[in-house]
Amino acid sequence: MSLLDILILIPIGIGIWRGFKKGFIIELFTFLALFVGLYAGIHFSDGVSGFLQDKFSMTSEYLPTISFTITFLLIGAMVYFAGIAIEKVVKAVQLSLPNRLLGALFGGVKMLLFTGTAIILLESYDEKSDIISEDSKQGSLLYLPVESVSAALMPSLKNSTIFLKNALNDKELLDRLKKPEDE
Repeated sequence: MSLLDILILIPIGIGIWRGFKKGFIIELFTFLALFVGLYAGIHFSDGVSGFLQDKFSMTSEYLPTISFTITFLLIGAMVYFAGIAIEKVVKAVQLSLPNRLLGALFGGVKMLLFTGTAIILLESYDEKSDIISEDSKQGSLLYLPVESVSAALMPSLKNSTIFLKNALNDKELLDRLKKPEDE
């Protein structure tokens, strides 16, 4: 087992421990709160923005950001607290051990995907193997399998990293995003 394997196992181990400690339901609802909150923030913050303008006469260049944040936090909190309510029911019917074991499994898989995503992102920027040598990758028991699992479960990730990399390397785009110093 190489140092690279240990670096891969640490977040997965933490995910397993946290999943066991919190249980499947809380792990799942925490994960759902993030994604449902983001979705709601993206799709419904315009309505919140209109409400804030109408009811509180708010006008600000930051109103879209404030609206997104309020929507994300409210919806995310509602999903999370729904998970806590379900967790209490599970404890009442004494299903804590299966909940914890499934939580450990879910937490491990979740961190495996996050670690694999980090590897895919790193690979897209490290074309010449300057950060992690090719020998280290080949000598690792986990590097290539974790990358493969993540790529198989999220095939669009590789395409999006190529797009992101090209966008970040696009000098014209970067120049357009910079603020003029005169303003």
